[in-house]
Amino acid sequence: MKRVLSLFTPLLLSVTLLGSDRIQYDYGQDNGYYFESPKPFESIIELPNDFLTAVDDTFAVDNFEIFTAIIIGTGILIQYDRDILNESKRFAENIGLVKDGETGRESKEFLGLDIPNSLNSSLYYGGSFLAQLGVASTFLTYGYLNSDPRAMQTSSQIIEGFLLSGIFTQIVKRVAGKDYPYEAERPKGEWKLFPDQFQYGEDVSKFGSFPSGYLSTATSTVTVIAENYPEYGLVKPIGYSILASMMFGMLSSETHWISDYPLAIAIGYISAKSVLKRKKKVEEDLYRYRPFYQINPLQFPGKGIGVALSYHY
Repeated sequence: MKRVLSLFTPLLLSVTLLGSDRIQYDYGQDNGYYFESPKPFESIIELPNDFLTAVDDTFAVDNFEIFTAIIIGTGILIQYDRDILNESKRFAENIGLVKDGETGRESKEFLGLDIPNSLNSSLYYGGSFLAQLGVASTFLTYGYLNSDPRAMQTSSQIIEGFLLSGIFTQIVKRVAGKDYPYEAERPKGEWKLFPDQFQYGEDVSKFGSFPSGYLSTATSTVTVIAENYPEYGLVKPIGYSILASMMFGMLSSETHWISDYPLAIAIGYISAKSVLKRKKKVEEDLYRYRPFYQINPLQFPGKGIGVALSYHY
């Protein structure tokens, strides 16, 4: 966590320094929404409200069937966890993703960071905090250089979604206490409900598998980008393909059970949606801030008709 904060601090400060209360508009095909530059410390300040919004949405009556399906689906997948894990690893070995003598989790340390150095481990690092940092930094840089508030807001929302989904996954992980497959002593792993938090901190691999934090944060990032750029039809197919490759990579390397996935996806999606709820519709507010001309028909009883041209500013 300390490494996460140390890497995100420069980006948070950049968003803060570049933030502005002045509303700027993106007049592209943005599906009826306008975007404003992120306000100072918005990614941090809004987290409590986002958390409450996500909790409300989670337990809303409309979502009861969805979460019931997630619970039932997770229960079914648990029964096949080991079988699916073994088949995924066998397939990865057959196609050369995992070579003889490899675990599929190979990485090397660089500047205090774990960098993947095998093809299979590269698949699931798309959900790492380093990957999210790279994506958010790209949008921030583009937005700043091109005076594009939509890109800057997207960067801020990616950070916010990362932090929010991270909070939820950490809460569940520290309650569920499920061991990672590569540490499991039982075929389907073991649930140590409400584990000792000091032991959890000392050896996360024995308690932190459920749900997948990488998949949760990556789902949040893909959702934010897809919602903010709906005119780009390839965002979802590319994003979902990355998520699918991550899921396979984590199975074939015995990093996660497949039952870790349904709740992780739900957490990431709800986190992103909670962050995105602050978007405002152009139809409601646009003309309060932008001068415009207006032409209206006029009718004078008994005298005729005409038109009126007005300018609002």
